[in-house]
Amino acid sequence: MKSTRSRRWRVGLWAIVLAAGCQDTLEPEEGALVGRWDGHLWVGDASAMLLRGTPQGDVLYVFGTAPRGAGGFSADESIRANVVFRGAGVYALGPDDVSFLELTGGDVIAAEYRGFGSPAGRLTVSRYDEMTGAIEGELSFSARATSTFASYGHTARLTDGKFRTVVTVQSVNTGGR
Repeated sequence: MKSTRSRRWRVGLWAIVLAAGCQDTLEPEEGALVGRWDGHLWVGDASAMLLRGTPQGDVLYVFGTAPRGAGGFSADESIRANVVFRGAGVYALGPDDVSFLELTGGDVIAAEYRGFGSPAGRLTVSRYDEMTGAIEGELSFSARATSTFASYGHTARLTDGKFRTVVTVQSVNTGGR
């Protein structure tokens, strides 16, 4: 009897350990961008905008602002990535295609990190529904501080970044052409 209880207890303990280990996987809810910035959990609101008709082509911007629910003038941090968009797929990000901002009062830049490396990172759009605007994907990049007041040191990385949101589509006025 005692050995059966002992086995059940060990099986239960292993189940708890395994379940806790699975919690390392970050999955965003609708309207969120989650990941690890400089090794720390980062959770923010996600948004996306598709600019149609730019000289480079259609450009997709993916944004994240933290903390979640902070709104425009209450955000502490902001992430941006942009690519010339051709639909779902994997995109290499150049140094000018990504940034991370530390904000004061939601709109004053206290410190900035810009992408570095070739490529600086990767944006994967795993799902895009043109009819509903639903978009999901992954984002990772390396960045270097452009300010001496950066909280995360000289370099930092976004890893395990995932987003799920709805794209707002806007057309660029090309002057009547």
